[in-house]
Amino acid sequence: MNSDPAFGRVRVRNELVPLLERFNPKFIETVVRSAEILRVDNQALDAGAQRLVELASTEEAGRLNPLRTDVVRIAPTALRRRALRLWLEQHRGDLRRIEQAHLVGVEKLLLSTKSGRVTEVPGGATVLRQNGLLHYRPSRSGK
Repeated sequence: MNSDPAFGRVRVRNELVPLLERFNPKFIETVVRSAEILRVDNQALDAGAQRLVELASTEEAGRLNPLRTDVVRIAPTALRRRALRLWLEQHRGDLRRIEQAHLVGVEKLLLSTKSGRVTEVPGGATVLRQNGLLHYRPSRSGK
């Protein structure tokens, strides 16, 4: 399997990487360096998103409650979206079937000034904006 060109990874290793190295002899070194930068940036964004959710959460007695929109709204877009993903994951238990379109829908609720707006997320759950808070409402089946 490691030499079978029917597999894309084999073609990348045997054909694409040598071609790219002809353009840039330090291609692999550059990719490794970039991956390390992205790994560190990812860790920082994860930590920032966790802190943002903690600051915006109205948690009581171990129960996840609504998220304060005024706190999350002022965060930079990348951090805000990562925080919303984390908040959804905390409520749902996972992010299966959550796509960018769902996240953008929740973000629109967050940025809206109108109460009573709702967006659906996969599994029949909804997120409701009410009185400056985002509320997660699980589906009747529990997710």
